[in-house]
Amino acid sequence: MLRSIAAVAFFCLSTPAFAFSWSVYSDPTIQGYAKASTSRSCLTSDTRAVLARLEARFGRQQVISTCRPGAVIAGTGRPSQHRYGKAVDFRPNGNRAAILAWLRANAKGAVITYASGHIHFDTGGYRYRGRK
Repeated sequence: MLRSIAAVAFFCLSTPAFAFSWSVYSDPTIQGYAKASTSRSCLTSDTRAVLARLEARFGRQQVISTCRPGAVIAGTGRPSQHRYGKAVDFRPNGNRAAILAWLRANAKGAVITYASGHIHFDTGGYRYRGRK
């Protein structure tokens, strides 16, 4: 019984839907979450430029979310940078530590890592360097 409770607790805490996040997840099966795009054309020119420079240095990355009209930051209700085409979530292809270091030096906004393995960066102007 205790083992089952521990397994359920671990699953809930490690599942993105239960984790606090600075952006809305793109999983369309989760009710209430904004529909995500992986289009690069919807991104602002600054955000596209950062992504292009990142890929020129580290190779093509698997983009999992870009623009989400109406997206809000989970738990806060504040507008997400995804709403404005200023944020990208991707699964890193290559040296994760080097990619993070490069983003922290070159992205104009937040760089966030998630337990699921993906990385968020944005060009929103504020600086947040964290793990969710």
